[in-house]
Amino acid sequence: MKKVLAVSGVFVLLFAKIALAEPYGNTKVVAVSGGDYTDPSVAMDDTSWTNNCTSTSPCLLKIMPGVYTVSTPVYMHSYIDIEGSGENVTVIGTFRASRSLSTGTVVASGVVGNCQLRFLTVENNGSAPPHTSNPFRAAIYTCSGAVVSMLHVTASAQGSGGNNYGFAGSSSGLTNMTFVTANATNGTETNCAIAAYGSPLTLTNVTATATGSSTAQYGIYDKSSTVTMSSVTANVSGGAVAASNNYGVYIDTGGTVTMNNVNVTATGTRNVYGIYNNQCTSTMTNDTVNVSGTSPNNDDYITGIYMNSSTVDMTAVKVSACTTTCKPIVTGIVTSKTTPQVRFCSAIGYTESGVVQCAFGWRGYSPTSLDAYNFFLNSGWLKTPSCDQITDPQGEGRPSAIH
Repeated sequence: MKKVLAVSGVFVLLFAKIALAEPYGNTKVVAVSGGDYTDPSVAMDDTSWTNNCTSTSPCLLKIMPGVYTVSTPVYMHSYIDIEGSGENVTVIGTFRASRSLSTGTVVASGVVGNCQLRFLTVENNGSAPPHTSNPFRAAIYTCSGAVVSMLHVTASAQGSGGNNYGFAGSSSGLTNMTFVTANATNGTETNCAIAAYGSPLTLTNVTATATGSSTAQYGIYDKSSTVTMSSVTANVSGGAVAASNNYGVYIDTGGTVTMNNVNVTATGTRNVYGIYNNQCTSTMTNDTVNVSGTSPNNDDYITGIYMNSSTVDMTAVKVSACTTTCKPIVTGIVTSKTTPQVRFCSAIGYTESGVVQCAFGWRGYSPTSLDAYNFFLNSGWLKTPSCDQITDPQGEGRPSAIH
């Protein structure tokens, strides 16, 4: 059995529920017209069917193509998968912001588990609540032990002003993200694509992008969480000219992160860091970090990887930091109260302005377990415009090219 629905001028082929349901015990359909519901939030709040979903009879909420603007969060439930019809084809959006980072457009809270969000886009463009000058927006928010997975999901927060988060987890259980794109932009205080506060994450084929004119941009932020990244891209750019800090990946107090094949690109107008390690444990393998900045200040920093009081192990990591001005201090790797384990790595700090006294490959505590293939460029190497050769103005001796 099939029937054809006209949705915004596009014909959508909707299979009968019995076909959609396999292997589910029950399936409900959200559609612009012709479905069981027109609002995914209303559908997930309907206990007449959600209370009957169990481990032996899991359920599916199928959301057909369209843009669905919700006024209350879409709450996930155990044993109920939410499936769209494709990223940017099914879009769940909200115009609701909050006074704190405590909710989102899609929310998983408490003893929620054995559920998946897939094949859709989730947005939060919410306006500020009354009498709130610094609102918070999260496209997807998990908390209080919830365990969920995401597959082929785009999560974007881009409302004007305040703090924007593509995904945020607070004291939640394990969240698995596979082929997920997280974006945060237009905030004036914080733009953070992915944030984990005591919430373990597994990220595979994930892209996290934060950009705008806020005080701080974070591609991925982790505090007191165990995070595993594989084939992840983190991009940050922009920042307020008056004062801003941009971080591709920030691993804060108590965080434990494993990175494999992670590509970080960070640019900005003031302080810029590719990977920032602060009192954490970090293992990096086959990662690439490129940072650049245009700060007008002498005391700003353009740093590829920063380590403070951390346990760091690096293998086959390539780091590059540069500036087009002569003001900020540019360094490939900076260590403070940290003696990292380093193998098969390279680091460079350079300037394209012709001034080299504040450019370094490595500054701080010396690494241990250095392999013979390591080389660190110290004392101001000047990179030529071709970006292939490095001149040696001080005659200290070093490889003639970066590979």
